[in-house]
Amino acid sequence: MAAVRCIAAVIFLMFSLTAAQTSPTAGPECCSMYMMDATGFTAIETLRPLTSLAGGETFTGVRIRACTTDPIAVQIWRRVDDTTYQFRWQTQITPVLSPITRTYITVDLDATPLTVTPDDRLGVYTPMTSSKLSVPFTTDLTSDNYLYYSTMRFADFSAFTATTTVAPDDLRWPRTFNSSVMFCRQAACADLQQTESPVGPTPVGPGTTSAAVTLSTTMGPIGPPGQCCRPPTVQCDASGVTDNLKNQTGKIIELQNTITIITTLINQLFGSRQATGTCPPGFTPGTYGVGKCYILFRVAVQMAIGVLQCRDDFKARLLTIETREEELFLKTFVANNSMANSIENYWTTGMYNFPTGRWFWYDESTRTQTNQVYSAWPPPSPPAATSDSDVCSALTIDNGQKTDYWTKQYCTDMNYYICEQPKTCL
Repeated sequence: MAAVRCIAAVIFLMFSLTAAQTSPTAGPECCSMYMMDATGFTAIETLRPLTSLAGGETFTGVRIRACTTDPIAVQIWRRVDDTTYQFRWQTQITPVLSPITRTYITVDLDATPLTVTPDDRLGVYTPMTSSKLSVPFTTDLTSDNYLYYSTMRFADFSAFTATTTVAPDDLRWPRTFNSSVMFCRQAACADLQQTESPVGPTPVGPGTTSAAVTLSTTMGPIGPPGQCCRPPTVQCDASGVTDNLKNQTGKIIELQNTITIITTLINQLFGSRQATGTCPPGFTPGTYGVGKCYILFRVAVQMAIGVLQCRDDFKARLLTIETREEELFLKTFVANNSMANSIENYWTTGMYNFPTGRWFWYDESTRTQTNQVYSAWPPPSPPAATSDSDVCSALTIDNGQKTDYWTKQYCTDMNYYICEQPKTCL
């Protein structure tokens, strides 16, 4: 019966996509690289000063790139010490998407220029009522410019006052907003690239200063390749007009993907070891009894980067191993994607808890811990961490010996990673 419901649901989806070709619908998702689960928190680039001049400097405007209509604020936070930052300034914007891939908003500060010092840092914020923080970011693995969330959550823009201070979270991310938030030193942001045409709405705000908005009616190429849209050929269409050739091509691809899903489902139903569930395109379903889908990346990263890539790129979770049957499937799954006789490590969400002396699974989306009921630590017993740096763990696959086991790792080690999602229609 469950299998019949699955097929019915997928066929309904296929006909829904077919009908969408002849009826107006919302445009394709504009942002694929926004920051999920960041609503209410302020994201601060704690190690990147806004100026390197000892005497400070003055900005006459700020240019912001946004991908959705969620309201945002560009903020300035002053470093008090390594663990404390004090609120100084913000400008509040409510973007309106246009039928292009990116939206720039230029806030004119000529009336009240903004003076910053080497102690000032950039912060970006969106209220708790937003669905995401939609200012695009880029990964920066070449420097020590790390992004931190505030430990405190704020309901809306009015929560920030001159006495507000925050402490950065323990987790740091090698990401930066420097291609999406740009401060101007000349009137009308004439010092920025002319190709970075500002396109956007009248902002609401700012929170602590008055400002005007400069809008450009010229829509040319806008800035360096950004993270707003994926694939890059897809255009954002907030007006709901979807009758252009690119969008029609996109719908055909969606329909082909749906047919592939149905084919996969049929194979699962009639395969002796396949579960009656479906997976997103690119993911591999676990065998019968394993209710997850997996996608493997043979790219060596630190553990925190693996967590972030799974969450932001696929709305998925880094690998968590709950049963021996799941681990046996992963052993075969890795072997089919690896070189013979290789020994490979894949990050898991397993972490060590010093107060209890036990290992647990960490869920980044809810920031909660779950006890490890199943384990595959080599005998005689699970290892204990010796510092706050070797509290992470990996699944080790020895393809030559055809063995699998867990190993304690330094969180800054470089390992491969696997993202997982639950199957649907199980």
